[in-house]
Amino acid sequence: MKSLYKRLIIIAFFSFFVYNIIMILIITLLAYFAIRNLSNRINMLENIIEQTAKERNLTINSNETIHDEFGRILNAFNMFISILHNFMLQVKQGASENVKSVKNMSYIFNDISKNTDKEVSIVDESASEAEHIKHILSESNNEVGQTREQIIQANNNLNRTVSM
Repeated sequence: MKSLYKRLIIIAFFSFFVYNIIMILIITLLAYFAIRNLSNRINMLENIIEQTAKERNLTINSNETIHDEFGRILNAFNMFISILHNFMLQVKQGASENVKSVKNMSYIFNDISKNTDKEVSIVDESASEAEHIKHILSESNNEVGQTREQIIQANNNLNRTVSM
């Protein structure tokens, strides 16, 4: 009986040992596949981020549909990239509108410059005309002065003639 009891104890220890080894192997395999799955997901996200950064392409996103924490991270990343892409499009559109406005302002400043040149030319012509008119008036004033002197001289001559 002792021999049977020893055999049963040996079989029990051996069974317990084999059971523990099998459980450790199963747990190790499950842990390996879980870590590998998580590592693959992280590598996928890393590849998407690197591709987005290298290509500067804000239209890249993950089309994977995963319903866990990692899926929420992917969805948040996709949303972030989409918002960033829309923001960049708005900035690009604003810059384009600014360029158009600057061109329009350039045309306006050119027109103002041309009009200013015309106005300066008109002012110069007006100044020249004013100088000419001033010269004519000065000559007329001199002639009026001479005529006045002649009238005074004639009046004096007339008065002398009448007084004689």
